[in-house]
This record gives sequence, C-alpha cells and structure tokens, in this order.
Amino acid sequence: MSELAFTRINTSISNGDQMILAMNAAEFIVLAQEKTQKDQYINHIFLFQNSDGQLLNRYQIETSKDIMYVQKSGASFLFLINREYEDGVVHEEPNIYMWHPIRGFYHSFYGGRYIRSMTIDSSNNLWLGYDEAGIFSCLDDDISLKGVNPFTFKNGTWKLCFDSFSTAPHLVDHFYDAFADKDAIYLHYCALGEDYIQKIGLHGETLGFHKVNFDFSAQFRRDSFYYFLIQDQSSYLIEKAMKSHDMEHGEEYTLTDKSTRKHLRFTQVAVYQDKVAGIDERNRLYLLNDPNARMRERNG
Repeated sequence: MSELAFTRINTSISNGDQMILAMNAAEFIVLAQEKTQKDQYINHIFLFQNSDGQLLNRYQIETSKDIMYVQKSGASFLFLINREYEDGVVHEEPNIYMWHPIRGFYHSFYGGRYIRSMTIDSSNNLWLGYDEAGIFSCLDDDISLKGVNPFTFKNGTWKLCFDSFSTAPHLVDHFYDAFADKDAIYLHYCALGEDYIQKIGLHGETLGFHKVNFDFSAQFRRDSFYYFLIQDQSSYLIEKAMKSHDMEHGEEYTLTDKSTRKHLRFTQVAVYQDKVAGIDERNRLYLLNDPNARMRERNG
C-alpha cells in the first residue's frame, strides 16, 4: 500500500487540557491550554516554521476565557473564545481577539455565532465557518446565517468582504472546514443532507462545485492530485488518506513515521496548500512538508 511519510518534530509540547493545531502560509501553531481554576486559563503557544518544523518562538498568555481556535495573520494571533448563545437573542459581543507578542491584546471583533473553523487564505483573507447552531439560530440578520463568511483586514479591523460571494445554489446547513490552496480556497459543507466542496477564487468568485460521497477531516493538494485525510469512525483518529484526481475515485494511503516506518494515528491535523502537520495520541508532532518528499510504494 502507498504511504505518506511524516517526519517527527522533536519539540516537547505541554500536556494541556486542550490541544489546538493551526497552520498558515509560513507557520503552524500549537496551543496547549491548561485550566488552572474557574475562569482562568494558561495558554502555551508554540510557533513552528511549516517548511522544516523549526521552532520559531514560544509564548505563554493567561486568559479568562476558553480558547476554541487560533490563527495567525502577520505578527498577530487571532483567538476565538468560547461563548454560549441563545436562539432568537441578539448577542454580538466580540468573540475573536487579536494578540501581539509586544502589544498584547489590542483589538477584538464579532465574527458570528458558533464558529467552527478559521482559515487564512493566501491573500490574507479570514474565512469563518459556522455550525448549524449558528446557521439556524433564529436571527434574521446575523452574519452566521450564510454558513461561511470571508473577512479582510482593513483600517485596523476585520471586515466582511466579497459582497458577490455566495454558496448558491446551495443553502449551507452545516459547515465543516475550509482549506487554502495557492490560488483558491476550498469550502467543505453540507446542504440538504449532501456534502459539497466549493472552490472559491481569491476575489470571492466561485470556480466550481464537487459533490463528495465520503467523510474526511482535511484536504490538501500536491501537483494535480487532491489528498483527503480520513478519520476512522470507531476510534475518531486520523489513520489514512485518499489520493484522487477528481474528488470521486482514489487510491488509499497509510500515514507512517519516516524514521521508524510505524503506522501513525493523529488526533488532529492542520493543512495549508501542500503542507500537513499532525499530533498523535501522545502529543508528538509530525510534519509532511516537502512537496517532493518520497511517497514510498509497497505491496501490502
């Protein structure tokens, strides 16, 4: 069977109560969060170069709110905090906070209800996707009703952009995730019980739709092929991948440690263009970073 070989990154990560993994064009982030007491959290942030896994920096910040997702734009981090919302009740307090290693927390904004994904594309636009609790929240004017929204950073704040952007003819019921490529972003969502991937250009224009009949956790692309990282339905661990040229038919790949050749099982992964980072069950970090990395063929 074919393999995707990952290199282990020999950096010790704190065993937090929650681990969050994210990636952008140049770096990937690991956030290990510890709850020390009620409404008090210590967040250990590790910043790596996504080309070779080099540790670039590490930070520690304290927050009074639970961080759900993290992203990075320029030198600033974006933290999505956990908030509860009530159907039919307008609640637009800021839920995304910007933090700079020197300036500290300096800006916040409301990104919508029940955000489940944060992705930065190659033009530095921020794409926020929402689960069904936000989409069907009984608020006619809330921005989360659209299912997914693009934001751009302008005049010191993040603002909605691409007025022409639409998922039509689909009405998003549930948004899964967004995956950045060099010249596009791929949106993965459910509409009327069917799963779709929508390809969007960097100016918000629709470039195509694909109906998908399989579940996957993340998507990346190398050369002309798509790769889908697939979670085992019983263990909830990401154990294999599928390589496809048309998003319909594909070849199965196992995930292996490049040095030991042992099979890998990831609790979560982060992808960006052709790069992949993963965390295994023992909080060990792995990176699949080189587009020309050897993908060994074995009879199995």
